[in-house]
Amino acid sequence: VRPRAPDVSAPLTNTPPAHRPAPGATPPAARGPTPITQPPAKLWRVVGVKSWDTLNIRSGPGAHRAIVGTIPPDGGGILRFECAAGGRWCRIDYQGTLGWVASRYIQRM
Repeated sequence: VRPRAPDVSAPLTNTPPAHRPAPGATPPAARGPTPITQPPAKLWRVVGVKSWDTLNIRSGPGAHRAIVGTIPPDGGGILRFECAAGGRWCRIDYQGTLGWVASRYIQRM
């Protein structure tokens, strides 16, 4: 059996590739917020909103932020991500609309 010829197309280096940590190395810490592509396992629903009203989805955490969408008072299937402002506002995805809602108006399904 003949030994395989070395791969001459790859550069020779003693440094492992940047995308693979060296054996025994600690991987770098994650940076930034959790990506939306990794939704939480639990779904949430609207609570405490009058039947004639809607829950506003805001562009950021706070009532002064622009409204980017609404959720009906019986709305469910809300994906909730991190919360901010002392837990008063939570980042959500409702049927593809991303934004923030007041946490007191959502509850786990």
